[in-house]
Amino acid sequence: MMPVWNQSTPPKDPNHVFNLHGPGKTGRDLWLSKNFAGSFTGDGNSEYVIDPGHPDAADYTINVLKHVAAHYDVDGIHMDLIRYMGTDWGYNPTSVDRFNQRYGRTGLPDPNDETWKAWRREQVNHLVEKAYANLLAVKPNLVVSAATIAWGNGPKTIDEYKASLTMNSALQDWNRWLETGAIDLAIPMNYFREYDPTQKQYYENWLAWEKDHQYKRRISAGVGLYLNSIPDGLTQIRKARQPSVSGNKLAGVHLYSYAVTNKDGVPNSEFYAALSEPSPYDNQTPVLAEQVAPPVLPWKAQPITGHLTGKVLYSNGTISDNETVTIRGPESRTVQTDGSGDYSAIDLKPGTYTITCGKISKTVSITAGKVTQANLTD
Repeated sequence: MMPVWNQSTPPKDPNHVFNLHGPGKTGRDLWLSKNFAGSFTGDGNSEYVIDPGHPDAADYTINVLKHVAAHYDVDGIHMDLIRYMGTDWGYNPTSVDRFNQRYGRTGLPDPNDETWKAWRREQVNHLVEKAYANLLAVKPNLVVSAATIAWGNGPKTIDEYKASLTMNSALQDWNRWLETGAIDLAIPMNYFREYDPTQKQYYENWLAWEKDHQYKRRISAGVGLYLNSIPDGLTQIRKARQPSVSGNKLAGVHLYSYAVTNKDGVPNSEFYAALSEPSPYDNQTPVLAEQVAPPVLPWKAQPITGHLTGKVLYSNGTISDNETVTIRGPESRTVQTDGSGDYSAIDLKPGTYTITCGKISKTVSITAGKVTQANLTD
């Protein structure tokens, strides 16, 4: 999602986003993220990425997704790298200015400043939630998924999740996305080595968390085949398919990668065969012995909620950034506007609602399975 270029030579197309909003641009025209040291690349990152905290960059990303949904016959859209590159990232000047303006600060915030970390997570949340509402407005049955971070040891409690590398390095709160319904399917990248006792435990802990924390959506476990032997890859698939102690099961597994199915250079064809046929790599019933249909997503097949999205517009041109929008009707909710003045609310009960931002209000109707678009103007 965020990467736009990974070469030292710029793209030839003068209208490429890298040329229009990359190095050499200043002010609002610069969309790229920087690290704390002021570099566009570094810290092991060779890619140029646009910054989720820059409103124009976020809107550009959403418009690309909407274009794909509107013009191509796709059943789903998968969002990869929908996060920051690490704790040291997010120092686009426009992003920093927005943060400082909100909190009355100056200069560059420290990478580990908790308020700065929370603000950056919020920018990713806004992007994901707005993308979901806008995509469903184009194609209601579209399945929206995201590759999510599972770094380090898997959490056992919500406090451990909040302290995880997922939240504090990638600055990605995918637990919230499942709670609010901002994605249909999370695919955690559980890329661990089964032969390493520490990583094996990390893998099992993440699986346990995922099985019991799907909330109103679903999770399909990502398995890092490329790090494992064929027997260990099959073992990890089997673990992912087993129910948790509480009896909860995942929606399925996603295998990374089809191009490299094992660490030992064994032909991929042998792994593929071992999935569904007896093989020397596995002494149990093949892990995928039977063909099954994709899981039904009930909120898609028989929706009972609708969604709301819109923009707060002021006649004097002021952008409504981080203003509270109150939604009252069959249920009540408050959401914040993003850097473009947009707001979104996912999974509202059908009925009539009054939407208020400051002195502006509007009455709208929410219909199950539909996205209501409502701008608030003064």
